[in-house]
Amino acid sequence: MLHRRGVKKYLDGDWAEAKLLLELMDRAVASRVAKLAQEAQQKERQEEGVEKPLPGSGSEAFPGAASYGETSLLGDGPSRTLLEYMARFGFVAPEDWDPSQGRALESK
Repeated sequence: MLHRRGVKKYLDGDWAEAKLLLELMDRAVASRVAKLAQEAQQKERQEEGVEKPLPGSGSEAFPGAASYGETSLLGDGPSRTLLEYMARFGFVAPEDWDPSQGRALESK
């Protein structure tokens, strides 16, 4: 839902709002992936008989997980692609922005 709303704002030329929504989506995905990875590591450690919990939790265990500007496997790739593109313009749609030029993003 966040991604779809962010893409709509991007297409409509409201890049400030698109940035907020897409960053929220990216952080949500990064956080969820980090949590799942940590749970899997903890389960593996328990199966090996290691009782001590892993340090940190969630994205803390994976520095840079929520930063689309850094190289990281965590996060939402499609959201990051749009964020990186908009960053080149300072998150302000060009004056000649035509919302119809990006409509191909909506079809899969």
